Amino acid sequence: MTDPRILPPDILEIRDRLDEVIVDANYEGDVRRSALVALDLCDLLRPSLSGRQMLAVEAARSYWSGAESAEFEQLAEECLRAIRATQHLAASGNREFSITRLVFAATNRYTEFSSYTCEFQLGLGYGAGLTADQMRGVFRAHVPEF
Repeated sequence: MTDPRILPPDILEIRDRLDEVIVDANYEGDVRRSALVALDLCDLLRPSLSGRQMLAVEAARSYWSGAESAEFEQLAEECLRAIRATQHLAASGNREFSITRLVFAATNRYTEFSSYTCEFQLGLGYGAGLTADQMRGVFRAHVPEF
């Protein structure tokens, strides 16, 4: 098991670089960027997502693209329930916990993009089995200063 709370050096380098560039950038109030990062991380995990998780990711993609998604509210609520149901796995380094959290993050409309959010998503990506190179590519796509 991979403990997402203990990041390896190559992921810590990503975190540190994001800290440097985000402090000078103005992402205050940007909740969309956090969700888009989570969506891209979920795309990398596509083979590991359940059918319901895939539906939630696609509904979130529609929502963040500005398209109507009748299922979005229901699936976002379902993601929140899944988080509550797996909360006991948080400290265990459980891969499913990390994946569930990333899917929820894709549907989350309230978390602003910040260094803290990036570190959290890096930990979840690592816990879900993503490599530093995979995550570096995602953050480069969403943080121009990176």
